[in-house]
Amino acid sequence: MFVVKQASFAIPNRTLLQPISVQFEQGKVYGLIGHNGSGKSTLIKLLANCPVYHGYFYAELVRH
Repeated sequence: MFVVKQASFAIPNRTLLQPISVQFEQGKVYGLIGHNGSGKSTLIKLLANCPVYHGYFYAELVRH
């Protein structure tokens, strides 16, 4: 399971991602859709690198 709870990201004078909460279950496939400039790429980059300024990311890793 991977949980994002009220995570947001900003640079000086600009908010790049408004607070978002989402939960990804293991073994499921998810899609991400939205308008140009809505923050899709920013969210993916944050999930990959996890530099959250507010809120948190939580990953529950399960070995098989």
